[in-house]
Amino acid sequence: MGTRSLVKFKDGNKTLINIYRQYDGYIKGMGFDLLKILNNGQINIVNGYSLGMQCPREFNGVGCLAAYVLSQLKEGIGNVYLMPTGPGDYGQEYEYIFSIKEIGLNKNVLHLKIKDIWSKKTLFNGSIMEFSKYCKNLREAV
Repeated sequence: MGTRSLVKFKDGNKTLINIYRQYDGYIKGMGFDLLKILNNGQINIVNGYSLGMQCPREFNGVGCLAAYVLSQLKEGIGNVYLMPTGPGDYGQEYEYIFSIKEIGLNKNVLHLKIKDIWSKKTLFNGSIMEFSKYCKNLREAV
């Protein structure tokens, strides 16, 4: 049996996409994979882009970011699926919820909240850079 997870990308109060993953949903699986995809937190979320900007360093809003993450997670048949964005129980143990926090003129921070659905606990709630440090501590604890 796999450890299921759901990755949500939110734009304001609206969920743009739900990415369901059948196995390795725990932080040392999906969490580490997401961090690797997101350049270890070294990213910029912009509103409008210019020549020279490119993934995985810059993203033109949360929709651009979500499309990129999906493209990197999907490796073949099975395991990764798109699910409806309304409320739903897909047997997921973990939820990774991404949102954008504005911190200034055309300056945004990617925010991540990780919930353990079964225990009803929030495991992480902070910026992607803080998550990078959190994961480094997890790796060193092993």
